[in-house]
Amino acid sequence: MRRLHPLVLIASGLLTGCGTWTHEVSPPSTRSADLTTCAETTLSADRPAKLTPLDRTLVPYGDGLLGVETTFGDENRTVRVISGGYFDDIFEAYDQLDEIGVVDIQGTEATLLASSLLGVPIRALVWRIDLTAPCDARAVIATGLSDSEFSEFVTDLEVTDHSK
Repeated sequence: MRRLHPLVLIASGLLTGCGTWTHEVSPPSTRSADLTTCAETTLSADRPAKLTPLDRTLVPYGDGLLGVETTFGDENRTVRVISGGYFDDIFEAYDQLDEIGVVDIQGTEATLLASSLLGVPIRALVWRIDLTAPCDARAVIATGLSDSEFSEFVTDLEVTDHSK
C-alpha cells in the first residue's frame, strides 16, 4: 500500500473541514449617487475678449454638491469664473487684495478687489446671488489684464446663471 505524504493529508483535512463555501453579498450602499451642480455663471459669448476657454472644473463642496470653475486665457492673461464656494477658500492664494470699489452686475452689487503678484496685476469681483450657500458665492479673478482691459471687461460683463 502506498503512503500519502503528510502535507497531502493536512491539505485534505483543511479542505474537508472548510465545508461549503458561500459568498455573502453586502447590501447596496445607502449613499445617494445623485450629484447637484451649483447654478453656473457664464460669460457672454464674446467675453472675455480674445481669451480662449482653457479649463472647466467641478469642485466638490460636500456629498453630492459641486461648484464650477471655468478658466479663460491666453499666454499672458487668465480669467477664472467661479460659481459656488467659500470666499476664504477662493482667495486663499491671494494675500493682499484691497477693496477698491463697487460695481453693478445686472442689479447686484459686486465688490471690486485689486492686488499684484510678482508685478502682474490681479483684479477680482465678488458677489452673491439668491441661492443657498455655498452655491450663492460668485467670483471673477483676472490675472494679467491692465486696468483699462479689466475696466472694459467689467463694463461689458454679462452673466447668466444656468442650473443643471
